[in-house]
Amino acid sequence: TRLFNDALFWMMLAAMVPLSVWAAELSEKMVAEGPSAACESYGLPNEHSSIYHGDQVCDRKEYNSFKQRFNRNLKYKEMKQTQHINRVPNQKSVTCPLQVQDLKHEFQGQSDGYDTVWIVENTSSEPVILSFVKDDGIEYSAIHPTVTPPQSDPDAILYPRTFRGIRTFDGHVFHARTWDAEANALGPVVLQHRTGLIPVGQKFQELSCPAQDIEPLNDPNFQRTPPALDRPCNHMDIGFRNMANCPLHGYYIQSNATSCQEKFKFHLGMNTNPEDFMWGWDSATKFEGSFVGHSFAFRSAANPSILVETITLQPTRIIDCPELKRKVQTNKVTTVAMLQDVFASISDQGNLVDAKQDNYRLGENPSLVVALFNQTDAAAVANATTLSRRKMGGSPIHASSFVATQSF
Repeated sequence: TRLFNDALFWMMLAAMVPLSVWAAELSEKMVAEGPSAACESYGLPNEHSSIYHGDQVCDRKEYNSFKQRFNRNLKYKEMKQTQHINRVPNQKSVTCPLQVQDLKHEFQGQSDGYDTVWIVENTSSEPVILSFVKDDGIEYSAIHPTVTPPQSDPDAILYPRTFRGIRTFDGHVFHARTWDAEANALGPVVLQHRTGLIPVGQKFQELSCPAQDIEPLNDPNFQRTPPALDRPCNHMDIGFRNMANCPLHGYYIQSNATSCQEKFKFHLGMNTNPEDFMWGWDSATKFEGSFVGHSFAFRSAANPSILVETITLQPTRIIDCPELKRKVQTNKVTTVAMLQDVFASISDQGNLVDAKQDNYRLGENPSLVVALFNQTDAAAVANATTLSRRKMGGSPIHASSFVATQSF
């Protein structure tokens, strides 16, 4: 019955997202489909979805069964009634921090949101320990979050050239620490990551747009795509948040052999307290199921010829931090327990737990740790990794680590 209700819920919410009447001066084809151009002109990274989402990385039947347990319909109704979406933070990553930040309490009332999947990849030369930071600042294993210190859990080790898909919730905070295998001791934090919504258009605060964001009705060119019930491994439910000063259209950049074509996906309005935060035309937030390698173009709804931002979904990538070996890292935010505190043996943890029982039991299948260079297209993966590391190496702070590559 629950499966039927969830399926019915998603189908009913596949509402039409029509075009703003203020775009009428532009051709209908231009607005509905976006421009067609050479893919190189977008400057998009070369990612390969099959590596992170193919059936080789999970038990697909178990994964979909796991997702169905969350009863997103109930969560949606709760967040809709309470305007909870405004307390869910934006996604944020800090690489090679000299001072560890408190990503869990950046603003008053910060809270967790929908379930999602965080894909993290170790492109550094050393193994790291993945930890989950709870509200009290103590770090637990990111895979079995009743185990602390995190190095007590072998599944929390992420070796070089491997990645892991972690089932989690928007608003959760994770650390990656260096690890001395011989001493089984933790080193500095080389990555901080908070899952959350992706901010769009932060640098665009002077766009020109009409006073009203009118929703044109009954236009079949602007229907939302209903979510698939049979989802591939590590399917990501991504929330986007409009940070520009005008409404935006979001287009999926669909590539073929000769060009990239933009297909309308959703509209980002300006209302931060809408009647319906997920499906309302005026809502500043929208959610979309997506994968590594998917790219989106965001354009002014009033004038879609203005490209505001392009975003490509990528793994959060851990890099080498030579500067941390020469300087002392300051961390007054989180701690690692000195004694092992295991509420249940790791073998008894299982792969998942009902979300209604404990939202902090992330659950994971150890088989999801995948060696990237065992793939047939290892050279292509190496190229993608090099690109991401070059993009991420310039600054220790990145507002959206899934969005390691952005063009403006």
